[in-house]
Amino acid sequence: MKDKMSVEGIFFDLPDNWKEITDKIFEEGGHYTEAFLALGLSAIEHEVVMDADEYMEHFCNGMAKSEAYWFKWARENLNNKDANISLFKAAMDRMFNWSKKLDKLKPEDDSKKRFLISEKEKYKKKYLQAN
Repeated sequence: MKDKMSVEGIFFDLPDNWKEITDKIFEEGGHYTEAFLALGLSAIEHEVVMDADEYMEHFCNGMAKSEAYWFKWARENLNNKDANISLFKAAMDRMFNWSKKLDKLKPEDDSKKRFLISEKEKYKKKYLQAN
């Protein structure tokens, strides 16, 4: 089993209140990029620090908080005709890969289903019915 690495074991000087700084960003729907930049880290430094279990878990949970913020926003704006849904969708695709998640949930194309059913019927007629 891999030893857990704590943020104290890393060579970057994170602010003592790094969790509070990032929590505020995530609770307002912010992205992890905003959070690590607020800590003064570069993208490469962030990737290195992600090896620390405490940091990685905090950032994963933070992104879940951020996504929950946007779910709440969507519920509150269902009937708001002024809400920019196109911008919202683009932002969610970018932040949370929603388009990839939704692709997994889409039902099969009806034309594909009809084709498979017709092929199955042809097979039955040709091979399974007695002459």
